[in-house]
Amino acid sequence: MNKYISILKTVFILIGIVAFLSYFFVDVDTSVNLMIYWSYIVLAIAIFVFAVLPAINMIKNPQGSRTTFIGLLGVIVLVGGSYLLSSDAPLLRGNGEYFTDSFDLKLTDMLLYTFYATLAGTIGVLIYGAIRNSLK
Repeated sequence: MNKYISILKTVFILIGIVAFLSYFFVDVDTSVNLMIYWSYIVLAIAIFVFAVLPAINMIKNPQGSRTTFIGLLGVIVLVGGSYLLSSDAPLLRGNGEYFTDSFDLKLTDMLLYTFYATLAGTIGVLIYGAIRNSLK
């Protein structure tokens, strides 16, 4: 299994590098579209894995389904809370016009807040783990 994951990871990295390097060798619009489509594909795979693997884990291990459910619920609360905190205030562009698409503005804020909260949680867990291991 680890062999397949390693191969898949290498393929994803190579495709990402090719998409990035296309910016320098192909028409800018084409390369930007390629990078955007690649981002959509990676996002779709991530969402699929996020939705399917916990369900498989719940089926295989019914005793552990409580912790899986709590994890899923935590992610849903984090993303929902980030969406509720996000703003749809118009954004001034560099050319003097305002960007007013409410959905895109709220989505961008939600993703940023979710990233910040996840980053803070990760740093907190790393610090907690370092302190706990140093006290043993």
